[in-house]
Amino acid sequence: MARGKKLDITFEPDVTNVYTRNFHSRGKIVVNRGGTRSSKTFSLCQLAIRWLLTGEIRKGQIIERGMMSIVRKTFPSLRASVMRDLIEIMKDTGIYNFAHHNKGENILTIPGTNRYIEFFAVDDQQKVRSRKRNILYACEANELDYMNTFYQMLIRTSDLVFVDLNPDDPYNWINEELEIKRKQAKGDVEVIVSTYKDNPKLTKEHVEEIEYMEHVDAELWQVYGLGQYGKITGLVFPDVTIIKEMPENLADEGYGLDFGFTNDPTAMMFGGVLNKNELYLDQIIYEYGMTNDKLNEEFTAQEVYQNEEIYADAADPKSIAELQNYSWNVRGAWKGADSVNFGINFIKKYKLFITAASTDFIREQRKYKWKVDKEGRITNTPIDMFNHLWDATRYYSVMKLAKIGSEVKVAGVTRSGRRAGRPGVTPMRRR
Repeated sequence: MARGKKLDITFEPDVTNVYTRNFHSRGKIVVNRGGTRSSKTFSLCQLAIRWLLTGEIRKGQIIERGMMSIVRKTFPSLRASVMRDLIEIMKDTGIYNFAHHNKGENILTIPGTNRYIEFFAVDDQQKVRSRKRNILYACEANELDYMNTFYQMLIRTSDLVFVDLNPDDPYNWINEELEIKRKQAKGDVEVIVSTYKDNPKLTKEHVEEIEYMEHVDAELWQVYGLGQYGKITGLVFPDVTIIKEMPENLADEGYGLDFGFTNDPTAMMFGGVLNKNELYLDQIIYEYGMTNDKLNEEFTAQEVYQNEEIYADAADPKSIAELQNYSWNVRGAWKGADSVNFGINFIKKYKLFITAASTDFIREQRKYKWKVDKEGRITNTPIDMFNHLWDATRYYSVMKLAKIGSEVKVAGVTRSGRRAGRPGVTPMRRR
């Protein structure tokens, strides 16, 4: 700890209801089943930080020294979600200034406490079967295999286990093995169900957007609105393979960009084709409240080159013109009659691959579905929700791959061809 500095461990005023319920829980295994934006991951990160600071993991339960393992299926998804959230909370509260962060081993500690938080991916069975710990937190645990992964970590955990999940499959092992079988047999499983109403940081606009689901699709509302188990049927893109990283030697590389601000995120993806029928996708940007000047800065931060093609929603010519004034090669995408279904059907011609780090892309894939009529029949109209990165993928696909509307009129000017700029080398970050 730095000389002359006092560590402020006052954490309670900003905690959530979900944090409080976990802090007062009593089961050895605590299942956090929640809907969208319910604060479950954020709250468990707060609880982990409290333990790191004080040794108290729950009311009256002190683990003075030891290890907490925070895991997810792949390291890119772990780094882009719970690991990022926990470190951001520590930075926002000033606690990170007092911590030691071994980035090579992905271990956090407060010097002098003998308490450690480690992050690792469970796709390495050597790590799963060889490590012991006091506390386990499995984020998006429904991604994991039960017997070969979760159970192996459970029997190597001495004190306490937290898991969280979105309940989009009632037949997953968390429900069957923990909530039903183990809860009845051993009585040491506690279930905490949370919804968006448990998140005090949501804006009025965010709440209205979530509650809109109730009027759009009963299945989505059950799972992502109410945090209850339900089966999501009629997904627009049901068959997607998750990969560790983008492959080399992609053809037809380009970007798709969907504008947003308050209710919707600004979403940008990078794509390329391999073997003529394999489409590889990578999430680049997914952020609310992003102005065009901030978007300009983010392009540079994400190592987008100024001659690389970016296909954007032509319904926002002002934003396209502003980005063009920053010398970005942004072009409006074709939006004709039935362009949404055309784009979806065109994308479906490919085998789809998404990088594990593209957590919002994967989350949208699991929610983006066709509307269901009053008789319960699936229609050929997609819901206009959870589609921001997929809309960006449509713009890229119909323009770059299908070559529809190779010249699109934007802000009164017809633009075609590439801008001059830096060599169009794909940054190694996406490989």
